[in-house]
Amino acid sequence: MHYACRKPCPVYVDKLGLSEQKQPLACLCINIALWIEEHGGQLDTLEPVVDAIAQTANNTRDPQQLEQLSSVIACVINAVSALVSEDLEKIHAGRPWRVLLLNHGIVATRSYNTVSMEAAFALLTSKLPEDATRFFNEGMQQMEALDYPPHVRKIMEKYHREWPVNRSLH
Repeated sequence: MHYACRKPCPVYVDKLGLSEQKQPLACLCINIALWIEEHGGQLDTLEPVVDAIAQTANNTRDPQQLEQLSSVIACVINAVSALVSEDLEKIHAGRPWRVLLLNHGIVATRSYNTVSMEAAFALLTSKLPEDATRFFNEGMQQMEALDYPPHVRKIMEKYHREWPVNRSLH
């Protein structure tokens, strides 16, 4: 089964002057994606779901809720169609597949859950190796700026060492 939504819900919400409905619509969009995943379907269009996840993440501060959101993102990733996850259009930095994987890493880090971080980072490094070095460099900057707990910093440092700026084949 393949399901697709053609236009992101937030665009219509703003045009209709219903800004207060953004978060309920984001929750609905995420729940539809989870339903699709649960029923063995595939997501061909990610933009509405990625936007909904980003909006939810930006409005969430509680580490436990962020841990749950990280699990939700993992389910969404599992439902992405092979065509989308092949990521052939690497020229577009804002492509939803890339944003989804990067946001998964960010949300997992903000959850302070090292198991979630390891899972998200494993996906990121395998699916977006070209973005890994920059992600972990920026992650280390955030560790300092936002005073992350030592157990979170340890995981970020591990990946930062594994993905240095000057990676070479020799």
